[in-house]
Amino acid sequence: MATLTVPLKNMCVTPRHMLRGSTKQRLGNNKRAAPHVIDTKCFAKWGLPGLFKRKAPNPMREPTDELYNLLVFATPTTRREAKEWNSRVRSLVDELVQAGGVYDESCMDGRWQVVHTQGPLLWKQFWDPLRSSRTANRSFQDFDLEAGTVMNSSELRGESVVVSAGGSFEPEDESQDLPKRFIAFIEEGGITFGERIFGLPIQGEGYFDVVYMDPQVPLRIFRGSNGSLAVQVPESVLCAATTLSDANTE
Repeated sequence: MATLTVPLKNMCVTPRHMLRGSTKQRLGNNKRAAPHVIDTKCFAKWGLPGLFKRKAPNPMREPTDELYNLLVFATPTTRREAKEWNSRVRSLVDELVQAGGVYDESCMDGRWQVVHTQGPLLWKQFWDPLRSSRTANRSFQDFDLEAGTVMNSSELRGESVVVSAGGSFEPEDESQDLPKRFIAFIEEGGITFGERIFGLPIQGEGYFDVVYMDPQVPLRIFRGSNGSLAVQVPESVLCAATTLSDANTE
């Protein structure tokens, strides 16, 4: 296993120095901690730059960082906290959706996990805001830009029961401005029970809009044809965040 030893207080994957207000109070102060061994494979293509302070300016940096912190690190423990958390998350999502921006291909490729939804999605995840998005049933989108394919999947009972739908996709035009529309062609589906796979008659054509992207967090927001929103981050980033969280609780 390739490893990297870095003091936790230097790691930007948990940007506590950027936390403000109630979010910082819930997560607590960043105490000094001994270095921990991190599996560098967790960072996949995002690499080491994601560990350190971000450099490129972004006018939406503050709301993007706050949303990322709330979705990846904050875990409401009471219904009152969950209500406040949900209200703040929805407000930040709405703000970023209105921000626009420039399409960045690096924010499309690979396997990304849905960490928040607003409205019903085709691959709707079953997620309780009172639980961590890293331990509840998860939903993913896996894009392969070179092959032009996409696979949507959602856990129904952890990894033992998974529903999937896949096919191809292509941009509607050559515009690089957000929102940017893609046409999706769903060609197959299935449900997995343990090691057994059963096909599902899922086919059809639709579209989705990429409404916000930040490759340095990294975070992106998609809007479905029915107006639903899905906030996503790379699975590899959540892998690293989980590793850090577990190390901090030891």
